[in-house]
Amino acid sequence: LARKPGEARIPKRKLALLLSYRGTQYHGLQRQTDESLKTIEGEMRVALAKAGAVSPENAEDLSKIGWSRSARTDKRVSAAQNIVAAKLEVEDDDVDALVKRINDELPHDIRVFDAVRVTKSFNCKQSCDRRRYAYLLPSVLLASNNEIDEAFAAVGYGPEKIEECRNAVALAKREGARPSDWQISDEAARQVASRFAACRAAPDAIARLRQFLRCYVGTRRYHNFTKNLKSSDEQAKRFILEFEAGDPRIVKDSTEWLRLEVVGQSFLLHMIRKMVAVASEASRTGRSAEDPSTLLDGLTSDAAVNLQVAPGEGLYLAAPVFDNYNKYKAQPPQKPKLEWDATHAKHDVIERFRVDVIEDGIVQGGRAEALLPWVLYLWQVRLFGFPLAVEDPIPVPNPTSGADGRLSFSPAAPAEG
Repeated sequence: LARKPGEARIPKRKLALLLSYRGTQYHGLQRQTDESLKTIEGEMRVALAKAGAVSPENAEDLSKIGWSRSARTDKRVSAAQNIVAAKLEVEDDDVDALVKRINDELPHDIRVFDAVRVTKSFNCKQSCDRRRYAYLLPSVLLASNNEIDEAFAAVGYGPEKIEECRNAVALAKREGARPSDWQISDEAARQVASRFAACRAAPDAIARLRQFLRCYVGTRRYHNFTKNLKSSDEQAKRFILEFEAGDPRIVKDSTEWLRLEVVGQSFLLHMIRKMVAVASEASRTGRSAEDPSTLLDGLTSDAAVNLQVAPGEGLYLAAPVFDNYNKYKAQPPQKPKLEWDATHAKHDVIERFRVDVIEDGIVQGGRAEALLPWVLYLWQVRLFGFPLAVEDPIPVPNPTSGADGRLSFSPAAPAEG
């Protein structure tokens, strides 16, 4: 249905699209300059063009159709509900038919579940009041040091291997090279994952986690929870409304998971994943037992601390919230409110995607292999440590975060934030 050059133009309508996707196979939502990297927007651009929603000349540049997004999810991060908006060509004003054509051109892990008319001035980012994210945390991230160390030692990755890898990294750093021989082997990682599958979170660790998460509520400076920001940068200030942890859930008598949920006005790159990493590490090791707010005060003060980043596979955008738009700008039924709660006709199908595709895609029906991203993460922590304060020792100095949040190494000086 892509329109050929010279054909009559179809009237455009400003639409908000409710987008759901499993992000594991994608390098984030936003289209990358490297076209070889698959992104959600890259797939959407192609689908919109093939569905006849945009002209061929506009398909290459989404800014020409007023494209905006309510949240820009990172690499491997999913979304149960994300809203994107654009001026699209709607033949015969049949929005449902357009949605069907778009979905016919999209891969199975990306779906458009609804499309509604919005005001001409609507911008997803500017109109969104807050964002709600969920993180599925495997209980092994609340396990004791002994439990974790024993699992790695059982497959040949005990203290001697740790020291060997640290020495190799230190040698490569001195020579100005990029270390590559510190990773755990695939087979060993699978064996560790099988051992981790039996981990169950202790009640006191869960209590410490919940107490720590509540300390995030309010306004703090999150320069240590992202990249390339200083404590003095106004952009580092973020406001968190809620951060809670649900009860642990065992999947098919195998792995155990906790669902964390955070609500904030907006979030920085890697911010939620670092918040999860800090909270789980402090709770797991008992560092937060006495006064978690003091520990967090140190990490959100002027000092620079290089924090670890929890795997992106467990994170998904639950929903953006548009309270002010819904109250003051929406004009039902022509321009309905942007909310898909339990009373909405599309709620059940959206919820099925969230549960069956996103959450089951994370826990994989209880299979131990679902824990592999967290095995690699915990091995990284074993090797390079996890400083939760400026004075904490670092076994191998100067780890720096790469574009995807994974640690890399270079002889450069430590970054500010």
